[in-house]
Amino acid sequence: MPMLFKMGYTKARAWSMIPFVGVMALIFIPVFLPGLPNITKYMMSNQVVLIVGGILASCIIQLLSYRIAVVLYRKRKRG
Repeated sequence: MPMLFKMGYTKARAWSMIPFVGVMALIFIPVFLPGLPNITKYMMSNQVVLIVGGILASCIIQLLSYRIAVVLYRKRKRG
């Protein structure tokens, strides 16, 4: 949402593709990093860490998105 306030719909739509490209990059990273299977094995054996980390990351992202949207909306409303 903050991108819509700042850039407009057309540009924000193009930038919104970045997360999808990021996910695709994560799929191909194991080919280039040989130690990644060990990290994956650790995360799967300790799923509580994975769940808590995911919830924490999503809360931080949501809070940052809200803050950016508020700041951009106030700037847009003023001028």
